[in-house]
Parts: sequence; C-alpha cells; structure tokens
Amino acid sequence: MESNEELRALFADDQGDHHGETHPQIVARDAARRQRVSELMDVGALRTGEDFLHAAFIFQHGSALEDYWQAHELALQAVDLGHPHPARWLAAAAYDRWLMHQGLPQKFGTQYLMRAGRWSLYEVDPLTSDEERGRWNVPSLAVAVQRADEMNRSEQGSRHVHPAQRRLASATVAELTVEVLEIEPGEAFSMPEAMPQPEPWPGDGSAPLPGYLPAGLRAALLGDGGYCAVDAAGQIVVTWFALGLPLDEPMYLAWNRVDGDPPQLKIIDLGPREAIWVSATWSAVNAERPPVLIVRAGPETCWLIGGQLPSNELAQIASSLPLLP
Repeated sequence: MESNEELRALFADDQGDHHGETHPQIVARDAARRQRVSELMDVGALRTGEDFLHAAFIFQHGSALEDYWQAHELALQAVDLGHPHPARWLAAAAYDRWLMHQGLPQKFGTQYLMRAGRWSLYEVDPLTSDEERGRWNVPSLAVAVQRADEMNRSEQGSRHVHPAQRRLASATVAELTVEVLEIEPGEAFSMPEAMPQPEPWPGDGSAPLPGYLPAGLRAALLGDGGYCAVDAAGQIVVTWFALGLPLDEPMYLAWNRVDGDPPQLKIIDLGPREAIWVSATWSAVNAERPPVLIVRAGPETCWLIGGQLPSNELAQIASSLPLLP
C-alpha cells in the first residue's frame, strides 16, 4: 500500500520549519498543517504506518493538550501498522509533553525546561524504569540528565572549557566579565516548547520586582526562578533572571554564526553600578535574538535582563532591580 504523498510533503515542510528556530510565521504554518492533516484524517486518507507517523510528528508540534494526545495516539497507530522507528519514541515523547503541560511528572524523560537561565530535565515519574524506557526507544534516565548538561554548554558556553579561538567578543567592568563564545550550527538546537509560560505574580513580596517597568506592562513569574513582564495580550516583553556567577568567573553567552555577525558589547553606566549591554543573544527557546543587559546583583549572582526594548528602558529596569546577598 502506497503512503499518502501529500502527507509526506506536509511532513517534509514540518521538519524543514523545525530544523532551526521557531518564529510566529512557523507557528501559523504549524496550525495550517494540523488543520490539513485533520481533514485528511476525516476522509480516511491515512492508511500506512508512515502516514500515521508523519501525522504524529505534525501534531507533536502543536500548542494544546489535544494536539499532544493526538500525536501520541497517531504514533501508537504507526507502531501497530509496523512502523516502530521512531514511532515508539514519538509516542513516549508526545505522552510526556501531554503530562508536562498539565503540570504532572513526565513518564519517560524526554522533555526539558529552561529554569533560571539553565536547562533541566523536567520532573520524571520515579516509578518508570530504564527497562520500560528501552521498550519505547527512550534513552536511560542517566543519559537524559547528561543531555541537559550538554544543552547548557551549548546554550551559554561552558564555564570549564572556553577555547580562545571560539571567543567572539568580550567586555569587562568592575567585578563582571562577559564573553561571547561561538557555537557550531550542529551544536545549536531549537526547543521553543521548553519556554515556561507566565504565571501570576505573588502578592507576598517574595519575588524581586523592579522599581521601574514601562507603562502597560505587568510582572509575572516565568518558570522556576525566572521573572518577566507581559503586555495586555499576555505576550512576554522583558525578562529578568538572577544567575549564579562568582566574582572570579565570566558570564559566557553563546552565538551561532548562522544568525549573522557576532553581537556588540558595550559598557553602560547605571549610576552606582556598571552593566554590560549585549546587542543580541542566541537562545534555543527564543528566535527573536533579543538584546540583554548584565549587571552584578551580588558577590555570587548577577541579573540578566533581556527583551525587545530600547537599551535605555532595559537600563532603567536593571538599575531598579534589588541587590542580592
């Protein structure tokens, strides 16, 4: 039985879009592809294991619980129709994503989140064994944890290995050094689904609120240890993270040359403190490459403030953030 050629073409488009970063145009194309696959499903156009696998991948790039569950069920059908690779892994990954987006522990260990500027493996059900993971073509838990370490090295460079030939830019002010390191295109990856969603700001004073935010923005929590301000539509406009950074260590940022020339670094006077402004930053969860401002928050921490705002507004936010112990 021949596989559906239109589905094969939709799958190729999907994989091409998600080979790099996700941006609003791709989100719209994802939705259009899911709509077309739904229409093909309604008329019984999915017949082979390959058809169901292609459809599952397209729904895996959805944005709602029903999309992830649909991807899980389609992948299971691909397995049943004799197309187990990589349908078994995809069934597990879609199920994990479905659980994660409900705030529940994932079962297999395929999903990652960025928390306070670092990748971590999302909470995993301890009752799942590596033997069960193996039956679904999912690596062991130890390998999954190791991948988070590799992702952090790719995202912000390594604090231990920083070869001079990969240093693209550097700037130093009192007690703060920022270095931009090159990553190869093969080291870069895209996981926009790992970006946490804004959550309500606590009213108990436990979160560090800047003294200044541009008019029309409201503060929100962003995952574990992150903070942001959103506009009236709920879109993230600016973020601020407190990152661990001892006085004797540089802050490493990554840059993928595929995105153009390396960013520019500039020293900005914030009054009692000096900061380093970086014209653009690479991130696996954000395709916009926003500028960031980095300033000491304390002897063991720094603030990293980023967003598509003018540098003077980022500076006002940075200067109004509290000092930390």
